[in-house]
Parts: sequence; C-alpha cells; structure tokens
Amino acid sequence: MSADAQLWGDCHTHSTYSDGLFSVTELTRFYEAFGDDFRFQTDHLLVAVPEGGPAGTWLHASRWPEYCAACRSATTPRHVCLPGVELGWQVDADRGAREGWFHTKLYPPAGADGAPPALPDESFFGGKTYLELLARAKAEGLRPVVAHIDQGAPLERMSGAEICGLEAAVVSGRSYLSGTFHGDCYAAAGWPAHPNRVAGGQTHFSPWWDFPNCAELRDRPARDLVVQIFEAALRSGRCRPEDYPLLRAFTVNGKGSGQDTSAGAKAEIVAAWRTHLPVRIARLIADGTVAAEIARTHPAFGQTEGELRAVLDLRGKHYVRLEIEAAEPGDEAKRESLVANPVYLIN
Repeated sequence: MSADAQLWGDCHTHSTYSDGLFSVTELTRFYEAFGDDFRFQTDHLLVAVPEGGPAGTWLHASRWPEYCAACRSATTPRHVCLPGVELGWQVDADRGAREGWFHTKLYPPAGADGAPPALPDESFFGGKTYLELLARAKAEGLRPVVAHIDQGAPLERMSGAEICGLEAAVVSGRSYLSGTFHGDCYAAAGWPAHPNRVAGGQTHFSPWWDFPNCAELRDRPARDLVVQIFEAALRSGRCRPEDYPLLRAFTVNGKGSGQDTSAGAKAEIVAAWRTHLPVRIARLIADGTVAAEIARTHPAFGQTEGELRAVLDLRGKHYVRLEIEAAEPGDEAKRESLVANPVYLIN
C-alpha cells in the first residue's frame, strides 16, 4: 500500500451526546488540526440486560437519526465523521462476571441511497449472553469491536469469530497496537499526576468530570483546560500522521491488508516500513505463531527504514499479519509499534 493510500483516524470518541465535553461539530476542528482523515463517533449507548431497553440518560436508539445527522454535519472535505456507538451493559455483577459482559464498539453498515446506517433498537440486545449478542450483531451486518481490552476483556472466552476486531490497549501513555509513543501532553500542559488503577502507576490523565477531585484543576474552566491539552499535544508532536510509523507495503502474493489471497507452499510476502526509532522487532505472524522475523544481523535491524521479504509455506493457515516494534536504545519509555491488518488466506 502506498503512503498516500493510508487513512488516519480515531475509532473511540465521545461528545455531548454522552460523556464528552464538546459537541460532535466542535470535535471536528480538533481532528482536523491533528490531520485525521476520519473518526468514528462512538458515544455511549447503555443497554439493560437481560430484558433489553435503555439504561441511563445518554444516547438512546431513539436518537440515532438525530445522531447520524450530527455526524453528517460534522463532516468536512478534510475530515469524515462516521456514526457508531460504544455499548455499555447494565447487568448484575454475578452475571457480568460469569458471562463476561464488556464494553463493545458497534459500527453499523452504511445505509442505502444516503439513508442513515441502521442501528437496532435496545430490545435487540435483550435475552442473549454476551457472546450470543456479538455473534448475532455480526450476522446482522454490524461490526462489533471489543473495547478496553487493557482492562480485562474476556478474550479467552471467544473464538474470534464473534467480533471484527479489538480496540488498542493504551497503558502508561503507550499504545501497543497500531500506535506510537508520544510525550505526555498532559504534563506539558501542567496537569498534576495522580494514581491510576489501570495504568498501575502515576498518570496525568484527568477527564474533565474528575476536575473537582483535583485541587489544581478545581477552579479552572473545563473547556479551556481541554483546549489547552489539544494545543500541548500539537506542540509536543507524535500525534499527527507524519509522526507515526509508516507502513509502506505489506502484501502476500500481491494482495494487501484486509484482502483475500490463495495460499500454498510458496507464498511470497513483502513488507516495508519507516519508523522514527530504531527497529528491534519485525516479524510475520501466521495464525498467532511467529512465521518469520528479522535477526540482529538483518539489514533492517536497528534502522528506521527496512524491508522484510519471505517465502513461506502457509498451507492450512488463515491469516498473516506484520508486527514491528522500535525503541530508543537505553530508554524504554520511547518506543513505537506498528501492527498491520492481516492478509486473509484461502487454502
């Protein structure tokens, strides 16, 4: 895939339709500043389980047409705003622990002839286990993606067929899937650090609703502070497309990420990339197992540009993907990762 064919975006965003501080339209100016081509607007849709029905006071299915219209209005020639939801479950603790109910992004398919994409009523979600719901949603053409996987999502209970993907896990300022290290823009804006249960240490992340609990932020206008954070992120860099690792090519028998190709005993694989930090790991994963990787003697090892070519026996395999990790020698805090979407194999 050529560099100019890659799109950059955000698949986890909240607005005033749920617990965000800015409207759908206001958010666009931030994403345009970052240079993002698109975003999925994923405000919270809370569903009562097992009976089905709205829970809480946030986005309801009844407001879906209005929500889609807001996303259309927030779309500009430079940035596309696509409607989706983040499903949350009102379920008793015992059932939640037993069946693994978890936050899930739901991306509805595009509507026909310019109509809004379809979202089922809350009753669609009633009377099903979590895995049954995911499988049903996928069968209906919706695209379920498990969110917050860094917080203990029940992946061990899934076959993988129920979902279309996983949300990136971000811990202590590092994104381990399709992401990169960047400086702590919260610290750059002068926000206080405080303990974070998920990250397992100190963090500068302070959502706007938590300001009253932070003495340093309590009397400062929330909107002004959030704008300050966006501006600090732009100053510190590593948040715009040109600051991220670049996948220059990834093909299997000439087919790229997300495409199908016939596999066999001699599948030709080409991968090429550019990073900002020296590469220490570049490997091909086939069905969860390392199929090939660069050695310390490989020309790409320790470089910021590289290429990996391989001919592999992929008979019986279902997919191949590329993983790259780069890091500053002697400074583990500075690292970046790139994970290519798989090429799917037909045997």
